Amino acid sequence: MTVTRSTGTSYTPALSKPEAKPALPQRQTELPKAAPLQVADGFDQTPARRLDLGATFSTAPLAAQSLASQENVSLAPAGGGTAIPPATGVDESFYAGIPPESPEQAVEWLSDLNNPRYQSIDGQQLRSQDLAWLAANDPEMLPEVFNALGPQETSQLIADTVNGTFNDNSQFFPDDAALQSTFNSIATALGTMPADFQTQVGTQLASEGNTDASLLLRHGGPELDAARRGYLDTAREQAKTDPLMARAVGNVMAGSQALVDEYVQSWGDDFLTILDKGLGDIQPHSRDSFHSGFPSMQHDGLEQVVGMMANYSGPDAELHKAQVFGTAANTLDEQGNDNESLRNGLDQLFLSDSRSIVEWLSDGTRPDDVGLPAAQRRENPAMDPKGEALSLYFQESVFENPDPNGAVVNEVNTLVGELKGELLGASTETERNRVGGFLGYLIGTAALGYEGAHEANQDSQEARAALVNMIFKPLEGKAKGAATAAGGPAAGLLAGEIVGAGTDALVDFLNSGLRDEQNRMGTLFSDVLTSVFSGIPVEYQSAVNGMLGRILGLDDLP
Repeated sequence: MTVTRSTGTSYTPALSKPEAKPALPQRQTELPKAAPLQVADGFDQTPARRLDLGATFSTAPLAAQSLASQENVSLAPAGGGTAIPPATGVDESFYAGIPPESPEQAVEWLSDLNNPRYQSIDGQQLRSQDLAWLAANDPEMLPEVFNALGPQETSQLIADTVNGTFNDNSQFFPDDAALQSTFNSIATALGTMPADFQTQVGTQLASEGNTDASLLLRHGGPELDAARRGYLDTAREQAKTDPLMARAVGNVMAGSQALVDEYVQSWGDDFLTILDKGLGDIQPHSRDSFHSGFPSMQHDGLEQVVGMMANYSGPDAELHKAQVFGTAANTLDEQGNDNESLRNGLDQLFLSDSRSIVEWLSDGTRPDDVGLPAAQRRENPAMDPKGEALSLYFQESVFENPDPNGAVVNEVNTLVGELKGELLGASTETERNRVGGFLGYLIGTAALGYEGAHEANQDSQEARAALVNMIFKPLEGKAKGAATAAGGPAAGLLAGEIVGAGTDALVDFLNSGLRDEQNRMGTLFSDVLTSVFSGIPVEYQSAVNGMLGRILGLDDLP
C-alpha cells in the first residue's frame, strides 16, 4: 500500500517482518525485579498499607485480552489539520550515537524493524533519541513512522521511547520542559492516526502491563482519546487490584477532561476502587533514576484527576464530586508523607463546590431527594457519618500547612456565614435541623482536623489563626439579611457576639492551643456556640449541637 504525504512524496510502509531477519531485542515493559522503586525526593518509598509485593509490582500481561487483527487497521493518517508541535530543548551534543543526517533518514531508521542501529547495548536509548530528534526537526513526519510500523510495533516504539528515556543518563533532555515538549509532540502525532489504529496501540500497551507508557499518553490533545480509551478499557480490571496500574489509569485519564467525565460516570464504583487503590497504596513516584525530579516522569495522574473533577460536567455532578472527594481525602492518612499534589487536587475540588460536598458527605438523605416521601428516598452512597474525609482534609490542607488567609479558609468562612444565616431564617423544624446539621458537620470536622494536627505535633499559631478565621469569625459576625428576610421564628433576631464563657474559652485556646484534657474541643465549641446563640430559641443551637456531638463523639452538648 502506498501512502502519500501532504508534501506529495510517497513511500511504501513495511507492514510485516521479513522471516529471515532477526527480531528486535526484548523490550523492557515491566519493572526491573532487581532494582528498588525510585521515588521523587520528599516521598517515602514504603507504602503505608501492607502489600503483597508479588501482586503489586507485577506488570504481567492482563488475562483474556486480545488485540484486533492487524490486517483490519486503516493505515492512512487521520490528518484533520492537526498541527504537530516541534519538540524543543533537547541537547543533541549528548547523542548516544551519530544523529540522523535528515528527517528522511530518521524515518527510514525508525521504520526498519531490524535496523542494526537498535541492536546494540545502547539501542533502546538510540531509538528513543532518534524519535525525539525527529520530533524536534520535522514532527510532521512522525505519522510516517507509525504508518510504516503498524499499531503493534508503534506500541513497542512508544514503550521503547519511554524506557529509553529512563536509561538515558546523559543531558539529552536537560530539563523537564524538553522532555515534556518531546512527549507532547509524539503524543500529538499519534493522535493524528485513525481511531482504530490508536485503539490498538493503547490496548497493546495496557495488555503488556506497560504502566510507564501512560506517562506519554498523558500528553497530547483530545485527538489521542481513542488510544487512551484502548488503554483504559484494557487496564480496568487489573487497576482495581494493582496500585501501579491504578496510577497508570490516572495518568491516562489526566490527559483528557472528556475522559474524566466519561469514565467517572461509566465506571462508577470501579473508578472509586481504582482511585483508592492507587492513592492509598503507593505515593507519586518515578521509576526513572535519572529524571526522577522531572514532573513529566511522576506517576501522579490520579492527583490531577481529583483536581479535574472541579470541572466535571457529566451526569450526577454533585454526587460524583462528593464521592471522589471523600475517597481521595480518606487516603491522606495512608500516605505516610505529605502528598502536596493530592492536597492541591482536593483544594481545587473542594473550592469548586464546597456546599454540595458538605451536604452529600454529612446527610443520610441525598440532597436531590429532599422533599420526597421517605419510601422514595435512595441511599446516599457518599455519606461519611463520622466526618473522617473532611476532617483529614482540613488537618492536612488547612492546619498542618496553614495559611490563615488562604482560599480554603476563606471558602469555609463564607460557607459558615451562609449556613448560619439560613439557620436563623429557617421557618420549619425540618429545614432548621437540616441546615443546622450542615453547620454542625462543618464545625465538627474543622475541630477534628485541628485536633489531628495537634496530635501530630503540627499545632501552630498560624493553625489557630486559620481555625478562628474559618469558623469563629463568621459565627461571631451578626447574621443579616437571611434571618430577617425569611420571616421565620428567628425573624429580627441577630446572633450575639462571642462573650462570657465563650470569650474565655477562645482566648485560652488562642494562647495555649489544645491541652490534653478530655473533650477540650467540645468544651471550646460548646461555650462559643452558647454565646453565639444567646437570645435565640434553644432549638436553633440544638440543631447544630446534634451533629457536632455526633462528629466529636460527645453526648452532653445542649
